[in-house]
Amino acid sequence: GLAVLVVGWGFLSASSARGAGTGTFAVQGVGSDVFDRLADDYRFGLGFNFLGSYEISRVWDLRGDFGVRFLEGEQVSQTRELQAPDLGARYGERTDGLRVMPITVDVVRRMEEWSRNRFWVPYAGAGLGFYDIQARYLPEDPEAGVGMPDEDLVRKDNIFKFGWNAKVGVNLHRTSGLFVNLESGLHMIDTRRRWTPMYDVSLGVGTILPRR
Repeated sequence: GLAVLVVGWGFLSASSARGAGTGTFAVQGVGSDVFDRLADDYRFGLGFNFLGSYEISRVWDLRGDFGVRFLEGEQVSQTRELQAPDLGARYGERTDGLRVMPITVDVVRRMEEWSRNRFWVPYAGAGLGFYDIQARYLPEDPEAGVGMPDEDLVRKDNIFKFGWNAKVGVNLHRTSGLFVNLESGLHMIDTRRRWTPMYDVSLGVGTILPRR
């Protein structure tokens, strides 16, 4: 499944050479909530995103998306086992940070009729993909790790899981090739014991990659 997504994303990026697609790179500010029913969550962070988009009709695109997000933890102690987000958090640990790498392929509907072909273009889409997630945990007592090397103080836990997403957003294009993107999405990730939702909103500045 992953190989199909990677090959598909490569095809989408390369398709810009034939004039039917576009590749972009963006830097984002991201706010994400990975806990739907628990007291603590992850908040804000920095993201990077590569995207390849291929026009399959006048208003529909096939979009390959590869990104990485580095999110801050709440630094709140876990109140029960297997919280953050079903990655194996232990009772009493503090959440320190989260890295999320989504690899998705989406079908996107461009709503250019809403903007009447002006510089802003709203869109909505949905798709499937895989999520590489790494959570970082610290001891409950902040003084417990004094004098310890970082590799002994921080505990990491990883998952690589299938998921699906739905998103809405708007692109504001400039004649220079730069653009501003605002996007909000819901990601449902098949974690160890349940489907974990991740809600996020991102604001990014990017550039259209040159065509070969």
